[in-house]
Amino acid sequence: MNAPDFFKPWAKKRKGFIWIGLFFVLLSGIVQFGLYALNQNYVVSHFGAQPEDVSLSLQLTYVGILAILPIQFRFLRYFERRSYMLFIIITGILLSIACLYTTDMFVFMGLRLMIGIVVACIAGSVLTLYFSSLPPAKATAIGSTIFYTTILANTVIIGILSAWVTDNYDWPSIYKYLIAFQVFTLLIVLLLLNPGTGMKRYPLYQIDWFGFVAMLSIGISLAYTFLYGPKYYWFADSRIILSVFIATMSMGILYYRQTMLKRPYLDPAVFKSKQFITGLLILVVYFGAKD
Repeated sequence: MNAPDFFKPWAKKRKGFIWIGLFFVLLSGIVQFGLYALNQNYVVSHFGAQPEDVSLSLQLTYVGILAILPIQFRFLRYFERRSYMLFIIITGILLSIACLYTTDMFVFMGLRLMIGIVVACIAGSVLTLYFSSLPPAKATAIGSTIFYTTILANTVIIGILSAWVTDNYDWPSIYKYLIAFQVFTLLIVLLLLNPGTGMKRYPLYQIDWFGFVAMLSIGISLAYTFLYGPKYYWFADSRIILSVFIATMSMGILYYRQTMLKRPYLDPAVFKSKQFITGLLILVVYFGAKD
């Protein structure tokens, strides 16, 4: 069976337009993800929140990304890519509008969790499109280089773009510029991608949504524990005890459930891989030093 034909005929003849267009689409998700990482003081003053609250809202974005990753590639093998990306970007625009008008920190935290899910879906879509637009022998190396370079450079890019806005306008105004950029990426998707690709669809059945919820529970509980633990003197406070209990129970339930399913949310066998464990430890060191 032929590979899916994602791009319109005119775009396939101009690969440079494809790569630049996909870069902008990826950037829209990355900017939405890290928009206020360099401007947390503005967020604290805008919401009247504590620094720990702002840090938690940032970590909830990571939780959303991690929770949706095992599932979102199932979506890519079922939905037509253009329709899927249009839906995701429009959802991102609606979340940006909600962030623009919300003044409640707890609502903002929920929005940041959903933004993490949207960002992961955009990034996964763009990565596979990069792979499909490159020669097979070079797809992994070049596609991954462009993809991860964009992610690692997002702090500098966001700092340059947001500095002028935050110096001249109120903090929420930055979302107006983000929304305009997201609308621009909608046009890019419409111009580049075919409405039909001829791909073989894999039905969306036996998705472990319980595992997804359990992963959210683990991530939220751990983030709360490590951020608020020093403030509340760790196990001297009932809230920290409860969050650790929830995280521990969720881990146990998730692992047991994965060993019982034919199509698990996470394959338990990966935890026996030395490379996987090493990668996790490196990530812990990296994000621990970074944050």
